[in-house]
Amino acid sequence: HKGQSETRAKANLKNTRAILTRRMVKGLAVPAARTASCSGACSSSSSPSSSFASVRLPAAAARVARRGDKLRNGGGSSSGSGGSPGRRLLGVRVGAVPLHGAVDALESLRHAAVLGLEPLYMPCSGLKCGDIVYRSTLDPVLRLEERAVNPYSIALGVGVAAYLFSTPGILPGFLDYYFLAPLFSLFRKKVRASDISLGRTIGTGGFGRVYRATLENGGGTATTDIVVKKAYEYGEAEAWMNERLERVCPNRVPKFMDAFEGPAEKKNQRPPLWLVWQFEGEGTLADAIQERNFPENLEKPFFGESLSGRSLEESRRRGLVIRRVLKEVLDAISDIHATGIVHRDVKPQNILLPSSKSKTSKLKFIDFGAAADLRIGINYLPKEFLLDPRYAPPEKYIMSTSTPKAPPTPVAAALSPVLWTLNRPDRFDMYSVGILLVQMCFPSLRRDNQLIAFNRQLEKLDYDILKWRDVIASKGSSFREGIDILDMDGGRGWDLLRLLINGTPSKRISASAAALHPFVSNNGLGVVPVLLEQVGDMFPEDIQRQSEWLFGKMGKEGEM
Repeated sequence: HKGQSETRAKANLKNTRAILTRRMVKGLAVPAARTASCSGACSSSSSPSSSFASVRLPAAAARVARRGDKLRNGGGSSSGSGGSPGRRLLGVRVGAVPLHGAVDALESLRHAAVLGLEPLYMPCSGLKCGDIVYRSTLDPVLRLEERAVNPYSIALGVGVAAYLFSTPGILPGFLDYYFLAPLFSLFRKKVRASDISLGRTIGTGGFGRVYRATLENGGGTATTDIVVKKAYEYGEAEAWMNERLERVCPNRVPKFMDAFEGPAEKKNQRPPLWLVWQFEGEGTLADAIQERNFPENLEKPFFGESLSGRSLEESRRRGLVIRRVLKEVLDAISDIHATGIVHRDVKPQNILLPSSKSKTSKLKFIDFGAAADLRIGINYLPKEFLLDPRYAPPEKYIMSTSTPKAPPTPVAAALSPVLWTLNRPDRFDMYSVGILLVQMCFPSLRRDNQLIAFNRQLEKLDYDILKWRDVIASKGSSFREGIDILDMDGGRGWDLLRLLINGTPSKRISASAAALHPFVSNNGLGVVPVLLEQVGDMFPEDIQRQSEWLFGKMGKEGEM
C-alpha cells in the first residue's frame, strides 16, 4: 500500500505541475503579446484582472501545500494510520516522500510565486486600443487613424453660413458696425459751419432744405463744391443711412462727407442738422422726365452718343433708353436692399443723374430721411409710415403693424433675416419702381394730377395693370406711345409691370430679380413665355389669365 500511495502522490504532483505550467504560460504569453502591440499604453495598477491574478495564483500555491500535507500523512485517507512520522521539510515529510518529490514541490511553489506576482490583462481592459488583432477588425475611423468627412457637420456649417450672409446680412453687418464704422469715423475729415459758404437753394422737401455751397480746404484759397442739407426732421436717420451706404456701396449714393449740428435759426427751436455731400450734379430724373425730348435727352449720358444714327423705330429707340434707365435704377435699389435699408421714398425727384464730369453712367439715390435700416431697426416704428402718396403702395407699411419694436442691437441683427423673409419689406420700394416705369412710358402721366387719377383708377381695378391696359387701349393716341414701348418683344414690359404693380406685396418681384427680367436685360429673351407655361398650373386664375394674354401677344406678333 505504501508503494501505491507514493505512486499516486507522484502522479498528482505531476498533474498539478502541468496545470500550473499551462497557467503560467498562458498568463505570461498573452500579456506579453498585448503589451507589445499596445506599445506601452498599459496600466497594470488599475487593471481588475491584475487583482484577480494576485488572489487566484496564491490559492494555487496553497493547494500545492495541501498536497505536501497529504504526502506527509502518507497519501491522505488511502494511506491509513500506519505511516511513519518522519521529518518535515517545507511542509513535506521527507521520510514519506522521496527527495525528488520534495524538489518537484519546491519547483511548483516557485512557479506559483512567480504567477502570483505577474499581472494578467483581459482584452481591451488594460489596453487603450486593443491588440493588433482587435484593431485590424475595426473601421479606420473608429481607430482614429483616419478623419472622415461628416455630412451632417457640412450641412450644418453651410446652413449657418447661409443664414449669416442672407439679406440683410448678419455677419457683414457685424463687421460694418464694430470695425468699419469706427475706422471710417476716425479718418473722416471734420467739417465746420464756419468753413462753408452757402449758395442758392437747389431743392426743398418736407424734412429740410438743400443748398449749393463751397467748402474752404484751408488757407482760404482752394474750395470744393459741396451740397448742404439743413435737416429739420429725421436728420440723424439720414446721416446714419448715408454713412452706412458710403461704406458698403459708395457708387449708389453721393460721397458723404460729414454731419454736424448747425447754428440755431429760431429761438426755442432745435438747431437743424447740417448734412454735407460732395457735389456730383443737381439734375434729377424728374428734371429729365419733364423735358419734352425725354427720353432722347438721356441718350448721351447713358450710351455716350445719340441713337439717331441707328435705323431704329421711334418706339424701339425710346424703349432702349427707358430700359437702360430702369436697369440702372433696379441695380442701385438691389445694392441698397442688400444692406438691409429700405428707401421708402423712391421717385424721380430722389434719383440723381450722372453729371457731365462723371466717369460713370450710374444713377445715385438721395434723400434717405424716410429710409429704414431693418438690420437693427434704425428709423423704424411698426405703426409709423413716411411716404409720398403718388408713388407709395396701397399697404403703406413696410412690415406688418404687429411686428414689435426693434429689440437691442445684437438681438435685432440676429433676427433680421427671419423678419426680412417673412415680411419682404423691400417689395415696398418695388411698387414705386413700377409707378416710375409707367411715368417714363406714358407722357400724360408725368403730371401730378394725371398720376393721382391713374392711382385712383388702378385702385378700382384691384391693381390689375393688364385691365388698365385694356381700358386705355380704346382711348386713342394719348397712350399709344407707352403701349407701343411695353408691347415690344411680346409684351415683356407689361409682364414686368404686373410683377411690380400688385396689391399684394408677396406677389411683387424683388429688385435683383427684376434686373434680370428680359424687358431690361439682354440675357434670357424668350424665356418668360416658357417659364409661364411650365408654372401656369401653380398660379391662381388671375395670373393664368395674364399668362394667356402674353401668349396671345406673342402669337399676334409672330403672325405679323
